[in-house]
Amino acid sequence: MAVTAIWDVKDRLDCVIRYVAKPSKTWNGQYGRAAEYHALENVLQYTADQMKTEMQYYVSGVNCDAAPDAAREQFEITKRNWEKEGGIVCFHGYQSFAHGEVTPEVAHAIGIELAKRLWGDRFEVLVTTHLNTKAVHNHFCLNSVSFIDGLRYYDQKATYRKMREVSDALCREWGLSVIEPKGRGRHIGEVKDEENGKLTMRGQIKADIDQAIKENYSWRSFCKTLGELGYVLEWRGRFFRIRPDNGKKFFRFDRLGEGYSVEDIRRRLNENFYRLHRSEEEPFVPPKRDRAKGLYALFLYYQYLLGHLPKSRPPNDPEAYAQMKADRKKLQNYSDAAKLLGKYQLYTAEQLHDHTERISEQFKSLAITRKKLHNRLKRMHDSEQMQPIKDQIMELTERMAELRKEMKICTNVAEWSDAVEVIVNRIENPEISKERKVIQEKDVPRS
Repeated sequence: MAVTAIWDVKDRLDCVIRYVAKPSKTWNGQYGRAAEYHALENVLQYTADQMKTEMQYYVSGVNCDAAPDAAREQFEITKRNWEKEGGIVCFHGYQSFAHGEVTPEVAHAIGIELAKRLWGDRFEVLVTTHLNTKAVHNHFCLNSVSFIDGLRYYDQKATYRKMREVSDALCREWGLSVIEPKGRGRHIGEVKDEENGKLTMRGQIKADIDQAIKENYSWRSFCKTLGELGYVLEWRGRFFRIRPDNGKKFFRFDRLGEGYSVEDIRRRLNENFYRLHRSEEEPFVPPKRDRAKGLYALFLYYQYLLGHLPKSRPPNDPEAYAQMKADRKKLQNYSDAAKLLGKYQLYTAEQLHDHTERISEQFKSLAITRKKLHNRLKRMHDSEQMQPIKDQIMELTERMAELRKEMKICTNVAEWSDAVEVIVNRIENPEISKERKVIQEKDVPRS
Protein backbone atom coordinates (compact mmCIF):
# COMPACT_ATOMS: atom_id res chain seq x y z
CA MET A 1 0.00 0.00 0.00
CA ALA A 2 1.37 3.43 -0.96
CA VAL A 3 -0.04 6.91 -0.35
CA THR A 4 0.98 9.65 -2.77
CA ALA A 5 0.78 13.45 -2.90
CA ILE A 6 2.37 16.32 -4.82
CA TRP A 7 2.28 20.10 -4.45
CA ASP A 8 4.00 23.16 -5.85
CA VAL A 9 6.86 24.95 -4.06
CA LYS A 10 7.42 28.74 -4.06
CA ASP A 11 10.28 30.83 -2.72
CA ARG A 12 9.66 31.81 0.95
CA LEU A 13 13.14 31.83 2.43
CA ASP A 14 12.23 33.02 5.97
CA CYS A 15 9.80 30.16 6.53
CA VAL A 16 12.19 27.72 4.89
CA ILE A 17 14.92 28.52 7.38
CA ARG A 18 12.60 27.95 10.32
CA TYR A 19 11.36 24.75 8.81
CA VAL A 20 14.83 23.38 8.08
CA ALA A 21 15.91 24.21 11.61
CA LYS A 22 13.19 21.92 13.00
CA PRO A 23 12.97 18.92 10.69
CA SER A 24 11.01 16.99 13.33
CA LYS A 25 7.95 19.02 12.35
CA THR A 26 7.81 17.32 8.99
CA TRP A 27 5.68 14.47 10.30
CA ASN A 28 4.07 16.37 13.18
CA GLY A 29 0.86 17.40 11.43
CA GLN A 30 2.43 20.48 9.82
CA TYR A 31 4.23 18.78 6.93
CA GLY A 32 1.84 19.81 4.22
CA ARG A 33 1.63 23.43 5.40
CA ALA A 34 5.35 23.85 5.91
CA ALA A 35 6.15 22.34 2.54
CA GLU A 36 4.43 25.23 0.80
CA TYR A 37 7.38 27.44 1.78
CA HIS A 38 10.18 25.23 0.53
CA ALA A 39 12.57 26.99 -1.82
CA LEU A 40 14.22 24.92 -4.52
CA GLU A 41 17.60 24.75 -2.79
CA ASN A 42 16.14 23.74 0.56
CA VAL A 43 13.73 21.16 -0.90
CA LEU A 44 16.65 19.44 -2.61
CA GLN A 45 18.62 19.58 0.61
CA TYR A 46 15.68 18.31 2.66
CA THR A 47 14.90 15.36 0.39
CA ALA A 48 18.55 14.30 0.60
CA ASP A 49 19.16 14.97 4.31
CA GLN A 50 21.95 12.70 5.46
CA MET A 51 20.23 11.81 8.74
CA LYS A 52 17.09 10.68 6.90
CA THR A 53 18.78 8.71 4.12
CA GLU A 54 21.45 6.87 6.10
CA MET A 55 24.44 8.71 4.64
CA GLN A 56 22.63 9.28 1.28
CA TYR A 57 22.60 5.61 0.29
CA TYR A 58 19.06 6.17 -1.07
CA VAL A 59 19.47 9.30 -3.19
CA SER A 60 19.14 9.08 -6.97
CA GLY A 61 18.69 11.49 -9.82
CA VAL A 62 16.50 11.02 -12.89
CA ASN A 63 17.91 13.19 -15.70
CA CYS A 64 20.04 15.00 -13.11
CA ASP A 65 22.90 14.46 -10.67
CA ALA A 66 22.22 12.67 -7.39
CA ALA A 67 24.16 15.27 -5.37
CA PRO A 68 21.73 17.95 -4.07
CA ASP A 69 23.95 20.92 -4.91
CA ALA A 70 24.65 19.65 -8.41
CA ALA A 71 20.97 18.85 -8.98
CA ARG A 72 19.93 22.33 -7.79
CA GLU A 73 22.42 23.88 -10.21
CA GLN A 74 21.06 21.79 -13.06
CA PHE A 75 17.49 22.82 -12.16
CA GLU A 76 18.47 26.49 -12.23
CA ILE A 77 20.41 26.15 -15.51
CA THR A 78 17.33 24.67 -17.13
CA LYS A 79 15.21 27.59 -15.91
CA ARG A 80 17.74 30.18 -17.11
CA ASN A 81 18.07 28.52 -20.51
CA TRP A 82 14.31 28.77 -21.06
CA GLU A 83 14.00 32.15 -19.22
CA LYS A 84 11.50 30.79 -16.70
CA GLU A 85 13.09 31.50 -13.34
CA GLY A 86 10.03 32.97 -11.62
CA GLY A 87 6.81 31.46 -10.33
CA ILE A 88 6.75 27.89 -9.10
CA VAL A 89 10.34 26.74 -8.64
CA CYS A 90 9.66 23.01 -8.30
CA PHE A 91 7.12 20.40 -7.20
CA HIS A 92 7.50 18.31 -4.08
CA GLY A 93 5.90 14.89 -3.93
CA TYR A 94 6.01 11.86 -1.69
CA GLN A 95 5.09 8.20 -1.75
CA SER A 96 4.60 6.58 1.64
CA PHE A 97 4.36 2.83 2.23
CA ALA A 98 2.64 0.91 5.03
CA HIS A 99 4.71 0.22 8.14
CA GLY A 100 6.89 -2.84 7.68
CA GLU A 101 5.64 -3.60 4.16
CA VAL A 102 8.81 -2.73 2.20
CA THR A 103 12.53 -2.54 2.72
CA PRO A 104 14.39 0.70 1.95
CA GLU A 105 15.92 -0.89 -1.14
CA VAL A 106 12.53 -1.89 -2.59
CA ALA A 107 10.97 1.46 -1.70
CA HIS A 108 13.80 3.32 -3.42
CA ALA A 109 13.59 1.13 -6.53
CA ILE A 110 9.83 1.76 -6.75
CA GLY A 111 10.36 5.49 -6.30
CA ILE A 112 12.92 5.65 -9.14
CA GLU A 113 10.64 3.69 -11.47
CA LEU A 114 7.67 5.93 -10.56
CA ALA A 115 9.69 9.05 -11.38
CA LYS A 116 10.83 7.58 -14.70
CA ARG A 117 7.32 6.59 -15.80
CA LEU A 118 5.74 9.91 -14.80
CA TRP A 119 8.39 12.49 -15.62
CA GLY A 120 11.50 10.76 -16.97
CA ASP A 121 10.94 11.76 -20.59
CA ARG A 122 10.90 15.56 -19.97
CA PHE A 123 11.83 16.60 -16.42
CA GLU A 124 14.68 16.41 -13.93
CA VAL A 125 13.75 14.64 -10.70
CA LEU A 126 15.66 14.00 -7.48
CA VAL A 127 14.43 10.84 -5.72
CA THR A 128 15.21 10.07 -2.08
CA THR A 129 14.01 7.45 0.40
CA HIS A 130 13.56 8.55 4.04
CA LEU A 131 13.96 6.19 6.95
CA ASN A 132 13.35 8.58 9.86
CA THR A 133 9.75 7.46 10.50
CA LYS A 134 8.03 4.12 11.02
CA ALA A 135 6.75 4.21 7.45
CA VAL A 136 9.45 4.18 4.79
CA HIS A 137 8.63 6.85 2.22
CA ASN A 138 10.01 8.41 -0.95
CA HIS A 139 10.38 12.09 -1.72
CA PHE A 140 10.44 13.58 -5.21
CA CYS A 141 11.76 17.00 -6.12
CA LEU A 142 10.54 17.73 -9.64
CA ASN A 143 11.85 20.65 -11.68
CA SER A 144 8.94 22.84 -12.73
CA VAL A 145 10.46 23.47 -16.21
CA SER A 146 11.15 20.76 -18.78
CA PHE A 147 14.71 20.51 -20.03
CA ILE A 148 13.34 19.13 -23.34
CA ASP A 149 10.89 21.80 -24.49
CA GLY A 150 10.90 24.46 -21.74
CA LEU A 151 7.24 23.91 -20.90
CA ARG A 152 6.16 24.07 -17.27
CA TYR A 153 4.79 21.10 -15.43
CA TYR A 154 1.06 21.57 -14.91
CA ASP A 155 -0.22 19.91 -11.75
CA GLN A 156 -3.91 19.08 -11.92
CA LYS A 157 -6.37 16.34 -10.99
CA ALA A 158 -5.54 14.33 -14.10
CA THR A 159 -1.78 14.32 -13.43
CA TYR A 160 -2.28 13.42 -9.78
CA ARG A 161 -4.68 10.65 -10.76
CA LYS A 162 -2.02 9.29 -13.10
CA MET A 163 0.55 9.47 -10.31
CA ARG A 164 -1.72 7.45 -8.06
CA GLU A 165 -2.49 4.91 -10.81
CA VAL A 166 1.18 4.38 -11.68
CA SER A 167 2.06 4.04 -7.98
CA ASP A 168 -0.69 1.43 -7.52
CA ALA A 169 0.51 -0.43 -10.62
CA LEU A 170 4.06 -0.56 -9.28
CA CYS A 171 2.81 -1.80 -5.91
CA ARG A 172 0.98 -4.61 -7.66
CA GLU A 173 4.10 -5.47 -9.68
CA TRP A 174 6.12 -5.73 -6.47
CA GLY A 175 3.40 -7.71 -4.66
CA LEU A 176 2.39 -4.91 -2.28
CA SER A 177 -1.11 -4.03 -1.12
CA VAL A 178 -3.15 -1.32 -2.88
CA ILE A 179 -5.84 0.94 -1.48
CA GLU A 180 -8.96 0.23 -3.53
CA PRO A 181 -11.18 3.29 -4.20
CA LYS A 182 -14.53 3.39 -2.46
CA GLY A 183 -17.82 4.47 -3.99
CA ARG A 184 -18.89 8.08 -3.71
CA GLY A 185 -22.26 9.75 -3.32
CA ARG A 186 -24.08 6.63 -2.13
CA HIS A 187 -26.71 6.49 0.56
CA ILE A 188 -25.79 4.56 3.70
CA GLY A 189 -28.95 2.49 3.32
CA GLU A 190 -27.87 1.41 -0.15
CA VAL A 191 -24.46 0.36 1.14
CA LYS A 192 -26.06 -1.69 3.95
CA ASP A 193 -28.49 -3.35 1.52
CA GLU A 194 -25.58 -4.45 -0.64
CA GLU A 195 -23.73 -5.79 2.38
CA ASN A 196 -26.85 -7.79 3.35
CA GLY A 197 -27.16 -9.21 -0.17
CA LYS A 198 -30.26 -7.22 -1.15
CA LEU A 199 -30.71 -6.05 -4.75
CA THR A 200 -30.60 -2.25 -4.77
CA MET A 201 -31.93 0.12 -7.41
CA ARG A 202 -28.38 0.80 -8.57
CA GLY A 203 -27.69 -2.93 -8.76
CA GLN A 204 -30.85 -3.52 -10.82
CA ILE A 205 -29.89 -0.72 -13.24
CA LYS A 206 -26.41 -2.17 -13.69
CA ALA A 207 -27.86 -5.65 -14.29
CA ASP A 208 -30.23 -4.31 -16.95
CA ILE A 209 -27.39 -2.34 -18.59
CA ASP A 210 -25.29 -5.52 -18.72
CA GLN A 211 -28.17 -7.41 -20.34
CA ALA A 212 -28.75 -4.61 -22.88
CA ILE A 213 -25.06 -4.63 -23.79
CA LYS A 214 -25.14 -8.40 -24.37
CA GLU A 215 -28.07 -8.06 -26.80
CA ASN A 216 -26.71 -5.15 -28.87
CA TYR A 217 -23.58 -3.82 -30.51
CA SER A 218 -24.60 -0.25 -31.39
CA TRP A 219 -25.27 2.71 -29.10
CA ARG A 220 -28.67 3.46 -30.65
CA SER A 221 -30.00 -0.09 -30.25
CA PHE A 222 -28.58 -0.20 -26.70
CA CYS A 223 -30.55 2.92 -25.72
CA LYS A 224 -33.67 1.56 -27.44
CA THR A 225 -33.45 -1.67 -25.43
CA LEU A 226 -33.17 0.24 -22.15
CA GLY A 227 -36.18 2.33 -23.18
CA GLU A 228 -38.18 -0.85 -23.79
CA LEU A 229 -37.18 -2.04 -20.31
CA GLY A 230 -38.84 1.06 -18.82
CA TYR A 231 -35.91 3.44 -18.38
CA VAL A 232 -35.68 7.13 -19.16
CA LEU A 233 -32.36 8.28 -20.64
CA GLU A 234 -31.16 11.84 -21.01
CA TRP A 235 -28.08 13.99 -21.37
CA ARG A 236 -27.63 16.56 -18.62
CA GLY A 237 -24.82 18.75 -19.84
CA ARG A 238 -21.93 16.40 -20.57
CA PHE A 239 -23.29 13.67 -18.27
CA PHE A 240 -25.51 10.82 -19.45
CA ARG A 241 -28.17 9.80 -16.93
CA ILE A 242 -30.68 6.98 -16.45
CA ARG A 243 -33.85 6.72 -14.40
CA PRO A 244 -36.46 3.99 -13.97
CA ASP A 245 -39.76 5.08 -15.49
CA ASN A 246 -41.46 5.06 -12.09
CA GLY A 247 -38.47 6.45 -10.20
CA LYS A 248 -37.72 9.97 -9.06
CA LYS A 249 -33.92 9.93 -9.09
CA PHE A 250 -31.54 9.95 -12.05
CA PHE A 251 -28.30 7.99 -11.87
CA ARG A 252 -25.22 9.20 -13.75
CA PHE A 253 -23.58 6.48 -15.80
CA ASP A 254 -20.09 7.56 -14.77
CA ARG A 255 -21.03 7.01 -11.10
CA LEU A 256 -22.46 3.52 -11.48
CA GLY A 257 -19.00 2.00 -11.16
CA GLU A 258 -16.15 0.80 -13.30
CA GLY A 259 -17.23 -0.28 -16.77
CA TYR A 260 -20.42 1.78 -16.87
CA SER A 261 -19.28 5.17 -18.16
CA VAL A 262 -20.38 6.16 -21.66
CA GLU A 263 -16.89 5.44 -23.00
CA ASP A 264 -16.79 2.02 -21.29
CA ILE A 265 -20.23 1.06 -22.60
CA ARG A 266 -19.31 2.09 -26.16
CA ARG A 267 -16.15 0.01 -25.86
CA ARG A 268 -18.11 -3.01 -24.65
CA LEU A 269 -20.60 -2.61 -27.51
CA ASN A 270 -17.73 -2.46 -30.00
CA GLU A 271 -16.29 -5.64 -28.51
CA ASN A 272 -19.68 -7.31 -29.07
CA PHE A 273 -19.66 -6.17 -32.68
CA TYR A 274 -16.18 -7.52 -33.41
CA ARG A 275 -16.89 -10.74 -31.54
CA LEU A 276 -20.09 -11.38 -33.52
CA HIS A 277 -18.61 -10.48 -36.90
CA ARG A 278 -15.13 -11.90 -36.49
CA SER A 279 -14.55 -15.00 -38.55
CA GLU A 280 -12.01 -17.61 -37.59
CA GLU A 281 -11.55 -18.51 -41.25
CA GLU A 282 -8.90 -16.91 -43.36
CA PRO A 283 -10.11 -13.79 -45.17
CA PHE A 284 -11.08 -14.40 -48.77
CA VAL A 285 -8.51 -13.14 -51.23
CA PRO A 286 -9.83 -13.08 -54.80
CA PRO A 287 -7.50 -14.80 -57.26
CA LYS A 288 -5.65 -12.63 -59.70
CA ARG A 289 -7.36 -12.58 -63.06
CA ASP A 290 -5.49 -12.73 -66.32
CA ARG A 291 -5.54 -9.56 -68.34
CA ALA A 292 -8.16 -9.59 -71.07
CA LYS A 293 -6.83 -10.10 -74.57
CA GLY A 294 -7.89 -10.97 -78.08
CA LEU A 295 -11.59 -11.32 -78.84
CA TYR A 296 -12.47 -11.14 -75.17
CA ALA A 297 -10.71 -7.79 -74.75
CA LEU A 298 -12.27 -6.48 -77.97
CA PHE A 299 -15.89 -7.27 -77.03
CA LEU A 300 -15.34 -6.24 -73.42
CA TYR A 301 -14.08 -2.83 -74.51
CA TYR A 302 -16.79 -2.42 -77.13
CA GLN A 303 -19.39 -3.17 -74.47
CA TYR A 304 -17.82 -0.40 -72.37
CA LEU A 305 -17.94 2.03 -75.31
CA LEU A 306 -21.60 1.28 -75.95
CA GLY A 307 -22.44 1.78 -72.29
CA HIS A 308 -20.67 5.18 -72.25
CA LEU A 309 -21.72 6.40 -75.67
CA PRO A 310 -21.16 10.20 -75.68
CA LYS A 311 -24.26 12.30 -76.09
CA SER A 312 -22.92 15.86 -76.31
CA ARG A 313 -19.34 15.46 -77.60
CA PRO A 314 -19.23 15.45 -81.44
CA PRO A 315 -17.91 12.10 -82.75
CA ASN A 316 -14.57 11.80 -84.53
CA ASP A 317 -16.11 9.51 -87.14
CA PRO A 318 -19.82 10.11 -87.81
CA GLU A 319 -20.27 6.79 -89.63
CA ALA A 320 -18.70 4.74 -86.88
CA TYR A 321 -20.65 6.73 -84.32
CA ALA A 322 -23.91 5.99 -86.16
CA GLN A 323 -23.06 2.28 -86.21
CA MET A 324 -22.43 2.36 -82.46
CA LYS A 325 -25.82 4.00 -81.85
CA ALA A 326 -27.43 1.16 -83.80
CA ASP A 327 -25.43 -1.47 -81.90
CA ARG A 328 -26.40 0.05 -78.59
CA LYS A 329 -29.82 -1.49 -79.02
CA LYS A 330 -28.02 -4.85 -78.90
CA LEU A 331 -25.95 -3.95 -75.83
CA GLN A 332 -27.18 -7.03 -73.94
CA ASN A 333 -26.05 -9.26 -76.81
CA TYR A 334 -22.57 -7.75 -76.75
CA SER A 335 -22.51 -8.12 -72.96
CA ASP A 336 -23.43 -11.82 -73.25
CA ALA A 337 -20.70 -12.26 -75.85
CA ALA A 338 -18.06 -10.69 -73.60
CA LYS A 339 -19.13 -12.89 -70.67
CA LEU A 340 -18.96 -16.08 -72.72
CA LEU A 341 -15.53 -15.21 -74.16
CA GLY A 342 -14.21 -14.47 -70.67
CA LYS A 343 -15.80 -17.57 -69.12
CA TYR A 344 -14.13 -19.97 -71.56
CA GLN A 345 -11.05 -17.76 -72.20
CA LEU A 346 -11.63 -17.55 -75.92
CA TYR A 347 -9.10 -15.08 -77.32
CA THR A 348 -8.69 -16.09 -80.98
CA ALA A 349 -10.94 -17.05 -83.88
CA GLU A 350 -9.49 -20.59 -83.81
CA GLN A 351 -10.38 -21.01 -80.12
CA LEU A 352 -13.88 -19.71 -80.82
CA HIS A 353 -14.30 -22.18 -83.70
CA ASP A 354 -13.10 -25.13 -81.60
CA HIS A 355 -15.41 -24.18 -78.76
CA THR A 356 -18.36 -23.91 -81.13
CA GLU A 357 -17.62 -27.37 -82.53
CA ARG A 358 -17.30 -28.79 -79.02
CA ILE A 359 -20.64 -27.52 -77.75
CA SER A 360 -22.26 -28.55 -81.02
CA GLU A 361 -21.11 -32.13 -80.43
CA GLN A 362 -22.41 -31.97 -76.86
CA PHE A 363 -25.75 -30.72 -78.13
CA LYS A 364 -26.04 -33.60 -80.62
CA SER A 365 -25.11 -36.16 -77.94
CA LEU A 366 -27.74 -34.79 -75.55
CA ALA A 367 -30.33 -34.78 -78.35
CA ILE A 368 -29.68 -38.48 -79.07
CA THR A 369 -29.93 -39.34 -75.37
CA ARG A 370 -33.18 -37.41 -75.01
CA LYS A 371 -34.60 -39.18 -78.09
CA LYS A 372 -33.86 -42.56 -76.53
CA LEU A 373 -35.58 -41.53 -73.30
CA HIS A 374 -38.64 -40.39 -75.26
CA ASN A 375 -38.80 -43.75 -77.02
CA ARG A 376 -38.43 -45.56 -73.69
CA LEU A 377 -41.17 -43.41 -72.20
CA LYS A 378 -43.61 -44.43 -74.97
CA ARG A 379 -43.35 -48.08 -73.92
CA MET A 380 -44.05 -47.37 -70.24
CA HIS A 381 -47.49 -47.23 -68.57
CA ASP A 382 -46.75 -46.93 -64.84
CA SER A 383 -46.81 -43.22 -63.88
CA GLU A 384 -44.46 -43.75 -60.92
CA GLN A 385 -41.82 -45.38 -63.14
CA MET A 386 -42.32 -42.71 -65.79
CA GLN A 387 -41.64 -39.76 -63.48
CA PRO A 388 -37.82 -40.25 -63.15
CA ILE A 389 -37.58 -40.53 -66.94
CA LYS A 390 -39.53 -37.30 -67.33
CA ASP A 391 -37.21 -35.57 -64.87
CA GLN A 392 -34.16 -36.69 -66.87
CA ILE A 393 -35.76 -35.43 -70.08
CA MET A 394 -36.45 -32.06 -68.40
CA GLU A 395 -32.83 -31.76 -67.29
CA LEU A 396 -31.56 -32.61 -70.76
CA THR A 397 -33.90 -30.06 -72.32
CA GLU A 398 -32.67 -27.31 -70.02
CA ARG A 399 -29.03 -28.18 -70.73
CA MET A 400 -29.70 -28.22 -74.49
CA ALA A 401 -31.32 -24.79 -74.23
CA GLU A 402 -28.15 -23.45 -72.59
CA LEU A 403 -25.95 -24.98 -75.29
CA ARG A 404 -28.22 -23.62 -78.01
CA LYS A 405 -27.87 -20.13 -76.52
CA GLU A 406 -24.08 -20.47 -76.35
CA MET A 407 -23.92 -21.61 -79.97
CA LYS A 408 -25.97 -18.59 -80.98
CA ILE A 409 -23.59 -16.27 -79.12
CA CYS A 410 -20.55 -17.93 -80.73
CA THR A 411 -22.10 -17.46 -84.15
CA ASN A 412 -22.75 -13.77 -83.41
CA VAL A 413 -19.19 -13.24 -82.22
CA ALA A 414 -17.81 -14.79 -85.40
CA GLU A 415 -20.06 -12.54 -87.52
CA TRP A 416 -19.49 -9.33 -85.54
CA SER A 417 -15.80 -9.49 -84.60
CA ASP A 418 -14.39 -7.94 -87.80
CA ALA A 419 -16.94 -5.12 -87.84
CA VAL A 420 -16.45 -4.39 -84.14
CA GLU A 421 -12.68 -4.20 -84.56
CA VAL A 422 -13.05 -1.71 -87.41
CA ILE A 423 -15.43 0.50 -85.40
CA VAL A 424 -13.19 0.50 -82.32
CA ASN A 425 -10.15 1.45 -84.38
CA ARG A 426 -12.02 4.28 -86.10
CA ILE A 427 -13.36 5.63 -82.79
CA GLU A 428 -10.08 5.38 -80.92
CA ASN A 429 -7.82 6.45 -83.82
CA PRO A 430 -9.21 9.53 -85.56
CA GLU A 431 -6.23 9.48 -87.96
CA ILE A 432 -7.64 6.36 -89.62
CA SER A 433 -10.90 8.17 -90.26
CA LYS A 434 -9.08 11.17 -91.71
CA GLU A 435 -6.99 9.00 -94.05
CA ARG A 436 -10.11 7.13 -95.12
CA LYS A 437 -11.88 10.41 -95.84
CA VAL A 438 -8.92 11.64 -97.94
CA ILE A 439 -8.90 8.40 -99.96
CA GLN A 440 -12.64 8.69 -100.58
CA GLU A 441 -12.25 12.30 -101.76
CA LYS A 442 -9.51 11.24 -104.20
CA ASP A 443 -11.70 8.47 -105.59
CA VAL A 444 -14.61 10.84 -106.26
CA PRO A 445 -14.60 11.69 -110.05
CA ARG A 446 -14.34 15.35 -110.85
CA SER A 447 -16.94 16.90 -113.18
